[in-house]
Amino acid sequence: MAITVGVLGCSKFAERAMIPALLDADGIKLKYIASRNYDRAKKFAKKFDCQPLSNYEELIKLENVDLVYIPLPTYVQYKWVKQALLNNKHVLVEKSFLGNYRQVIELIDLARERNLFILENFLFLRHKQTSFIKKTIQEHLIGDIKLIRSSFCFPPLDNNDIRYKKDLVGGAFLDAGTYPIKCISQFINVDSYDDIKLDYNDDQKSDVKITGSLSATINKSIFIQAYFSFNSFYQCSLEILGTRGKIEANRIFTAPPAYSAEVLLTNSDESTTYSFIDNQYLNQWIYVKNFINKNISYETVYNEIMMHSKLLSFFTDSRQHG
Repeated sequence: MAITVGVLGCSKFAERAMIPALLDADGIKLKYIASRNYDRAKKFAKKFDCQPLSNYEELIKLENVDLVYIPLPTYVQYKWVKQALLNNKHVLVEKSFLGNYRQVIELIDLARERNLFILENFLFLRHKQTSFIKKTIQEHLIGDIKLIRSSFCFPPLDNNDIRYKKDLVGGAFLDAGTYPIKCISQFINVDSYDDIKLDYNDDQKSDVKITGSLSATINKSIFIQAYFSFNSFYQCSLEILGTRGKIEANRIFTAPPAYSAEVLLTNSDESTTYSFIDNQYLNQWIYVKNFINKNISYETVYNEIMMHSKLLSFFTDSRQHG
């Protein structure tokens, strides 16, 4: 039986990427789109052949919805994720999920109590290039890792963009800075950081932190560095330096389905470029469907969410108390 999906909100990202991929996925079906702006919900519903609803509560309470996709801003996620779980719905939620470690633990405990799937929507994890990089590291082709460096940057956003709203938990850290932190934890085991440093530059008009850098060490032997910004030339890069070689990726986080993402592997003998074309949006929906249909323990996804939130908190806490 197909998994039925309801979407909360008419986000541009959902319209551009996630909903079209959902429609291409076998065994999963879009049923409803809810919006506080009913006219907008109707436009989405017409475009994607589903039913519009005028409020989130109605969608969450429908018995014929198995999973709720929540592409809503961080500042409202707690309320709607909690409501979805209380109504026995599986959840796919956009990153960064909450940005508050204690609230994350609370909602994971609720999901565990009700045996519900919940996943933070980091799409790059489902791309072939990420799997290739993991395999390269596991096979020790670049030796022992010494440095991981990543940048995720955008040109200035529209002045009315919600990410410039300080009271709505705007800023570059939870939107862009979260990616390098998630990425690093995919390639090495990270329980905690040492020598933590997080620096920001604020936008003078909005008082939002639009540019930042972070650094830390892992086990006093691996250095990590990241730069994130809403005020830079577009960058989406990863570099992993080892004792015997280096890995470089030029579009690690946001490779579109038709894009040829390149990974450069360099060691003392040669440099080789590997190209990967993949649809990480479609792959994510397939991953969600398969995980739910297997009816196995969700502890793996629970632990991933909790660990990422914990790692984010190391940096935010260091900023507050440093």
